[in-house]
Amino acid sequence: MIRTLDRHLASLGFSRWAVLLFLGTFLVVLGDFIADLGTYLAALASSRWWVFLFYEAVRLPGFVLTWLPLSTLVAAMLTAAVMIGQGTLTALGAAGIAPARVFRPFLALALLTGITSLILADQVVPRLTPLIDRLELVLKAKGFTDLRNDRPRAAGWRSGDTVWSAARSQPVAGIFTEVAAFRSDQSRRMLNARSLKWVDGAWLLSDVVLVEGDALRSYPTATPVELGFTLKQEETELANALRADDSRTSDELFAAGAQRRWQILSLRVATALLPLLCLIYGFPRFVLWRDKSSLGVTGAKALLWGLVPLLATGLLARLLVSAGAQPVFLAAGVLGAVLTIGWMRWRRMRL
Repeated sequence: MIRTLDRHLASLGFSRWAVLLFLGTFLVVLGDFIADLGTYLAALASSRWWVFLFYEAVRLPGFVLTWLPLSTLVAAMLTAAVMIGQGTLTALGAAGIAPARVFRPFLALALLTGITSLILADQVVPRLTPLIDRLELVLKAKGFTDLRNDRPRAAGWRSGDTVWSAARSQPVAGIFTEVAAFRSDQSRRMLNARSLKWVDGAWLLSDVVLVEGDALRSYPTATPVELGFTLKQEETELANALRADDSRTSDELFAAGAQRRWQILSLRVATALLPLLCLIYGFPRFVLWRDKSSLGVTGAKALLWGLVPLLATGLLARLLVSAGAQPVFLAAGVLGAVLTIGWMRWRRMRL
């Protein structure tokens, strides 16, 4: 009987989860579309409409990732609502089968959802980020949208024997302002420039001041090579090298020796645990539903409990920013405490 019940609930839960994942993702996409309705309608009406559709398609995994944490909880609530309304759950309880045992298949579903979330956060979304940035640049050039993933920021990099820095940069657009550079083998030789841009397949400096010892020379425009400085990376290669650590895969983080790699990976693991945590926090509150007229209120309370792990993960993200040499232990402590409390709620779940 138990195995039959497990198979039935696993099949029912997965089908409802899949439908909810589709509907939830659709609502997230719709909300993004409505937020910039005029721009998106203009893009769809233009000759570049296919660029916009492709842009939305490559952003889809990020939208899915937004909805995944609560999807298992909502699927379990919909399944339980029918069972409570029909008296099935009460009959199973009278037979000595606790709610925690009845809904055990949803724990497996939550773990599966968490693995999906980890793959999306660690491998899929970071690999799509450069493409999203390029597509946003194309749309911006056509006047359709502003760059959202390429806000100006400080940047620094090394190319050969030259160290470069920019106070403001938009690597995807190939634009760097307030630029400085010096050669590591010539400490008394450096340059300052108003901007560095990728123009017609080459880097071009503007309003350059070249410092050689005590001598100063000015140039309206010049290439790095003409001034004796090295900049080997092309536009796309440099933009990829300057990608934020948050938009890199785990193997890229370790290959680059990123300082924040353990903080970022710890937060991704926390995100992968969210479907399970939201389920074990919110669902026990839902099965307490006794007054059939208050389903909406009970569901809202369950969702509020499901938000507790999301808030804890947000707090963990803030703590990891200032974490010292042990971010993994910090994440393990926080997640361990949250998981322990949630598991106690699940084991003590009663009708």
